[in-house]
Amino acid sequence: MIDATGRYVMPGGIDPHTHMQLPFMGTVASEDFYTGTSAAAAGGTTMIIDFVIPGNDDSIRAIQLYVQGAADAVDEGRSAMAQLGGTVEDEFIEVGEKGA
Repeated sequence: MIDATGRYVMPGGIDPHTHMQLPFMGTVASEDFYTGTSAAAAGGTTMIIDFVIPGNDDSIRAIQLYVQGAADAVDEGRSAMAQLGGTVEDEFIEVGEKGA
């Protein structure tokens, strides 16, 4: 037993900036959700915060594609939207309602 009074206890590391299967400038990141989250877990990382970049798609479509890819992750994860402006702000409400 360890006395952790007054301290934060995390069971593993958190990687707050990942790019699993990220489409960018005509290419896609080589790390997919399965290999990326498997490697993270093997190294002691228990949580990732991945990025969704809508590109020419609207936010809802981008998140739908993201969720399809994330189905291969070792465990459930969360994402960060990397673009804000235009209709994205309005779409946040719809995303929240869908539980994405």
